Amino acid sequence: MISKTGYPIIFSNYFTWRSTRHILFWVCRILMCFIIGIPFVHSVQFSELYSLSKLFSKYIHDIVLYDIPFTYVIAYILIPTYLLKEKYNQFILFVFMLFICSLSIYICIEYRIQATIRFKNNEFLTSLDIVFILRKIKIFLTYTAVSSILFTTIKLCKSGYLKEQENQNLIVLNANAKMEILRSRIHPHFLFNTLNTIYSFTLFDHSKTSGMLSKLYNILHYMIYDCNTPQISFNKEINALLDYINLERERYGEKLSLHIKQSGSFQNKKITPLLLQPFVENAFKHGASKMIYHPWIDISISIQDHLLHFTISNSISENNSISDTSGIGLDNIRKRLAILYPDQHVFEINRTEQVYTAKLIIPLAEDPSST
Repeated sequence: MISKTGYPIIFSNYFTWRSTRHILFWVCRILMCFIIGIPFVHSVQFSELYSLSKLFSKYIHDIVLYDIPFTYVIAYILIPTYLLKEKYNQFILFVFMLFICSLSIYICIEYRIQATIRFKNNEFLTSLDIVFILRKIKIFLTYTAVSSILFTTIKLCKSGYLKEQENQNLIVLNANAKMEILRSRIHPHFLFNTLNTIYSFTLFDHSKTSGMLSKLYNILHYMIYDCNTPQISFNKEINALLDYINLERERYGEKLSLHIKQSGSFQNKKITPLLLQPFVENAFKHGASKMIYHPWIDISISIQDHLLHFTISNSISENNSISDTSGIGLDNIRKRLAILYPDQHVFEINRTEQVYTAKLIIPLAEDPSST
């Protein structure tokens, strides 16, 4: 399959792409050795034994017969079987044995080639032939080592990169899974509170229930159909929040003193859906609903330099047991902020005997579709 990272020539596991990568590697290897080996052929003492054409064919012969098997055995057998499983002693032992085996075969074949050439001319091997064989052995060892090291390094780097990408994908998937769990906890909590409000009105004032149900419909439509994306228009989020506030305001009537202050431009801004909802829920649930006399809620929403400053304060009774961790919503907010805005948010809660204040500062994304 083609990797999600793109660049199929590098990451695709399709046979065509893999074959292309391997062929390109070995063609580059042959050309590199051939270019480096030209001065070797032009040296006076060896010019009569080798030509450029012989050198080129010899390099191809050596690469096919020695380098490719040696490199692939290390890369696809010894490394996965021993090195990646931290069996270092076994890995070193088998690499050494493979090296000795390849070198022995190479020496025998080269010695036989040179002996055959001299035998056809009714000559014996000379010191020059021995030096020539030793020189070729040195080159063979150098190029074979370079080939295997370079090939395995590329393979390990590619595997490490793909593994890191896989880990990053798993982190994202885990984060998304956590977000879905947290959001699934928010939805029932919000619905429970709102239905309680509407139910209380059905007992005392039927005339207002239709309007409240209409607002609830708008909110649920927003939550079900609009909140399935990581970011939502800030205006939509605020409108849904105001619908919820109006639902609660209907329940409290003139008993509740509620002030909302908005400043800054909300256009072309995006926010994580349902991020502000739990703050307002808890202000009503743990604040206004617990006050017998003069409950109040103050909400400030402002945007400054692409930062959202959200502050909500509410009255509390002296014997109110609300704490900094009260409420399902605020507990979820902390977890969501840690996932969505790591080291990019400010979340503070201050409590006095009569006032409970929550403050949130987060960066807002731009909405290019609205520009």
